[in-house]
Amino acid sequence: MKKALLFTILLCLFITLVGCIVNNEQPTDDSLLSADTEKDIQETSEVDEETSGVDEETSEVDQETSHDNHNIDPNDIETVIHYDYYYVNLEEALPLCTDIVVAEYIGKKNTERDTINEFVIKKRILGEHVSDTIFVNNRILEVHITATSTSYISDAPDYIVGEQYVLILERSVSVYYETDRYLPVTLLYLPANDLSKSTICGEDINKYTTEIKFTKDLTVSQLLDYLTAATKDNKKPFTGRPYIKSDKLEDVVEGSEYIIKIEVGKNVTSSMTINRAVYECTVKKVYKGELEVDIAVRIFFLPGTVEEGCKYIVAVEESEGTNKEGFVLSSKNSIFTVKQEALIVSKLK
Repeated sequence: MKKALLFTILLCLFITLVGCIVNNEQPTDDSLLSADTEKDIQETSEVDEETSGVDEETSEVDQETSHDNHNIDPNDIETVIHYDYYYVNLEEALPLCTDIVVAEYIGKKNTERDTINEFVIKKRILGEHVSDTIFVNNRILEVHITATSTSYISDAPDYIVGEQYVLILERSVSVYYETDRYLPVTLLYLPANDLSKSTICGEDINKYTTEIKFTKDLTVSQLLDYLTAATKDNKKPFTGRPYIKSDKLEDVVEGSEYIIKIEVGKNVTSSMTINRAVYECTVKKVYKGELEVDIAVRIFFLPGTVEEGCKYIVAVEESEGTNKEGFVLSSKNSIFTVKQEALIVSKLK
């Protein structure tokens, strides 16, 4: 009896132990694999974070590079004009110029498309004296040298404030610019204190000139003598369209091709247009010139000078090649209120 009871107790203990073992939740191979996978994912995530850090550093480097290049995107036509350029030597560039001066560099300002350099003229050997101060516009261009694989972003040379330079320029005149613009006839850099450092398109100028050599012995006086003789037949005073400089009403009325009353319509200025605003206008009255009333015309105004839906009296010139559909201002003082009508009419001859 005792043996039977002991056997029963041992059997119950065995069954209980087996049940505990069977019901115990041990990790399966799948769960072990999942744990390893989670570890792999975590390690991968850490690698991605490190890679992200590298990308951020790269981004910062790219930003610094773009700052050095005036934030220019060579693929953005809004900020850079793509330009095919032929190397020209000094002799080929000289017939294109209207002005040659020796000038001291004052400083610069950058616009979206230009670097504008200010100079004070110290000596002039070619061109009309307009002001002692001139502003030289260097277009920001993506230059491709034709027939070569060379391309680069072209900007103004690294002028030094207070230093003097020989400038070979083309004067450009337009009513839509604050002052006359002076443009380099080619990418020339001629430092007066050491002409042996002169360059064309960033390269030694001696590669692109045959009649004069830019050595350390070459003086500014000698260079100016050569330039004076080489440009003796240059007669063109400027490029662009002349306009009435006077601010006197009688001069503007007398010198303008058309005096008309217009109603300003829609602004149709292109995103590529700078320094002017183009509006569709309707001609309401003609005081001077031959033009039909109630026809639609386009007029180029200075930005911010007219409003849509308003009427003005304007002094304008016909824009070339537009068959009387396009007009430009004849002066910087060519927009009048309709209340000035009697005064304007009194100036007509």
